Amino acid sequence: MGYPLRWFEPDAVYEVTSRTIREQFWLRPCAESRDLILGVIGRALDTYKQVRMHYFVYMSNHVHMLLSSSNGSGLSSFLSFVNGNVAREIGRLRGTNGPIWAKRARVIRVLDESSMVDRLGYLLSQGCKECLVAAPSEWPGASAYPAFVGEAPLIGTWHHRDEARRAGRRRTPSDATFTTTYEIALAPIPPWRGLDAAALRARHRALAVDVVRATKQVNRRLGRIVLGVAAVCEMSPEARPVSPKRSPAPLCHGSTRLVRDIYRRAYRAFVAAYRAAAETLRTAGASALPMFPAGAFPVAGMFVSWPGVGPAPAS
Repeated sequence: MGYPLRWFEPDAVYEVTSRTIREQFWLRPCAESRDLILGVIGRALDTYKQVRMHYFVYMSNHVHMLLSSSNGSGLSSFLSFVNGNVAREIGRLRGTNGPIWAKRARVIRVLDESSMVDRLGYLLSQGCKECLVAAPSEWPGASAYPAFVGEAPLIGTWHHRDEARRAGRRRTPSDATFTTTYEIALAPIPPWRGLDAAALRARHRALAVDVVRATKQVNRRLGRIVLGVAAVCEMSPEARPVSPKRSPAPLCHGSTRLVRDIYRRAYRAFVAAYRAAAETLRTAGASALPMFPAGAFPVAGMFVSWPGVGPAPAS
């Protein structure tokens, strides 16, 4: 079964999920992996400035991001950059040359304000709902949480591997470190953009408090014991869950059935237009490219921009 067609709308919010191959714990938290992942995200946001990061969290075998972009092409390039470089850095750290990701990232449209807040809460609950830690603040892996609640900045290190290799081949003395430090800036979700810094921080902290309260209630009712940070960090990167998650990803997140149905109809119309243009492209050649609907990727490296929305800035 093929991947669902990606349809990128400008300034729309998307939840992005990627899972490791065989759901193994290649992303297991440690100080080195956290710094490397934050460095990749910082470099990506600096390169693709049209992308806005609202939240992210890297678990041991999967990652969730909530983001938006003024241009769909930039968002696609951003995801490829992040996943590709995280895979290379984690592979180097873990000493493996094999693949890290099971398949390409799943991109899910978040349709309305209520759903955006709900997905923020869901991302905050990662690690808590699995009974790994008691609160989002305890998760030791790469996460937006410290900056999200105003506790600490998100700072990571980007390694200029190609420059270091070239310098090594020249075998000449150099004081260069071949690294750049990036601080990651988070953007508020669209309905909260008008809030000042204090009010926004209060909203974020209230969401975190709700997650902790709900986690305690569930653990108390079920008699569950939190695994704890030390045990999480001691897991083997090659281990995997006893019962991996198998639930299918939805097409979209919406607070009501009506909202979801409207989007499904629009998406079906997009798919129909795309397939019709693809069939014409197969028979008529490149002259059919203008027939593809806005928000589509007709061929590799080409994105159909929406009317009034220019192409992504050159990276």
